[in-house]
Amino acid sequence: MLVGDGLMTSSIQQLKQCFFTVGCKLIDKTIRAMCFEKVIYTEAGWFVERDRSSGTIGAELYVDAAVVKGLAGDKPGLVVCASCL
Repeated sequence: MLVGDGLMTSSIQQLKQCFFTVGCKLIDKTIRAMCFEKVIYTEAGWFVERDRSSGTIGAELYVDAAVVKGLAGDKPGLVVCASCL
């Protein structure tokens, strides 16, 4: 009986983590698409200044995407897993 409970708990934990990962990936994808859309529809004259070049904007978006991934994926996943124990 204990082995059955262990197997069931393990499989439920794996399914929960899988669904949580998929949800966080969708949030991350949506946020990236919204940021990209804002950059695309910005006037070309805005990018003329040195601190607004495409490389600078791309680097900032890359850093922001890493922060969003941490906030929407990794840390909440650990909190959910820890709260179920």
